[in-house]
Amino acid sequence: MIGFSTIRVCSAALRIAWAYHPESVNVAIAAQIFVAAGTVILYIVNLFLAQRLFRARHPQVGWTKPFSLFMGPVVIGITFIALIMIIVTVIQTFFTLNNDIHRIDHSILLFGVTEFAVASFIPVLAILVMLIMPRRTYIDKFGNGKFKTKVGIALTGSILVCLGSAFRCGTSWLPTAFIGEPEKWYFSKACFYVFDYGIDVVVLYLYLISRVDKRFYIPDGAQGAGAYAGDVLAEDIPPSWDFEAYMRSHNHFEGDETTLDDGRSTMASTKAPSYLEMDTRSGKWNIRDSSHVSLGDTLHGKQDSLYT
Repeated sequence: MIGFSTIRVCSAALRIAWAYHPESVNVAIAAQIFVAAGTVILYIVNLFLAQRLFRARHPQVGWTKPFSLFMGPVVIGITFIALIMIIVTVIQTFFTLNNDIHRIDHSILLFGVTEFAVASFIPVLAILVMLIMPRRTYIDKFGNGKFKTKVGIALTGSILVCLGSAFRCGTSWLPTAFIGEPEKWYFSKACFYVFDYGIDVVVLYLYLISRVDKRFYIPDGAQGAGAYAGDVLAEDIPPSWDFEAYMRSHNHFEGDETTLDDGRSTMASTKAPSYLEMDTRSGKWNIRDSSHVSLGDTLHGKQDSLYT
């Protein structure tokens, strides 16, 4: 987002310079390129936010290789290819009067803006599919705040970005006004600054005020279900969820033999009494020896954190 803000500042500065030097072709080219390049960063940010939400709610799908490739290299790669094509066509249109080349460049430009619109809509679609799909397992909690709040922030930001991209795409397909004809309302300066810079500012402050850096934080190198965090809340456990199978499959219990009954643990060990403790670094539940604390106190004190 810092890079996005930097590009937008440069874009605004170049447009001011273009207004003072309308005869400068190089300034005009740079101004148009920076306008198109800035929004690509927002598409990528929203893709990452949607991907983390999907993996947290549906880890059995979100961590599969096809989904990871599609939400990462495939969409981002095609978007960057479309951006390069737009940059080349914008530069070429300024240095040729050939009508055939202009027609080809216009077709390439239409492909680029359409691809941008599709890329901006993918995070919205992914979040909606995530909410519609029935949840079969736990929600892999990550970052600060409630999961519903994260969904609301990511969905709002993605819809706003998609709105701006869809407007640019739609108006690009509409016929342009010829010399002497009145200007189309969708080509006015007001529409340009509302749907380009205005939406960008709203999304930027939405993510800044809501602190997406803390809400969407995940541990480095997180891979696979349960990698975001080991903290499971009782309200997020489906009725048919096998608590014991989950805890054992993710190695949340280590050391002494442990049996579980409806999520409540009873220690069965010949060693000193033990209690259940969360390792804040690894996010796993471990058995800790507690020779100086009674078994009942440790169970009531530590196990309660599972349900609060």
